[in-house]
Amino acid sequence: MKIFDCTTFYSEHLMMDVRFNILNENVDKFVVVESKFSHSGKEKQLNFNINNYPKFKDKIIYLVHNNQLEKIKELNPNDDEGEKSHKLIFNAHLRENDQRNFIINGLEKSTNEDMILISDIDEIPNL
Repeated sequence: MKIFDCTTFYSEHLMMDVRFNILNENVDKFVVVESKFSHSGKEKQLNFNINNYPKFKDKIIYLVHNNQLEKIKELNPNDDEGEKSHKLIFNAHLRENDQRNFIINGLEKSTNEDMILISDIDEIPNL
């Protein structure tokens, strides 16, 4: 059994380093997904650099999510607000969900016996 630790990345360099160091002993592969778009839908530069983590380089599967959901391609001015109306589809959640679902592309070498952990970057499992 292998353990795949999966998370999304925005620009949390210190937290990523902490996560790698804490989990390294137990994890076989780290799947890191970074989107070219913020959750509000604005295009952003990529911030993850695998060369900043030479100790873990052989374990990292880095994926770039370059998908703008067609049904929410237009920016909604309410996406950056903390509140939503009952009728408004909160596009930020849909974008985040799409980015998280992209993790599956990093699991091509996993088997049914492997353990797949998916969590936010600051939610580090106690293995």
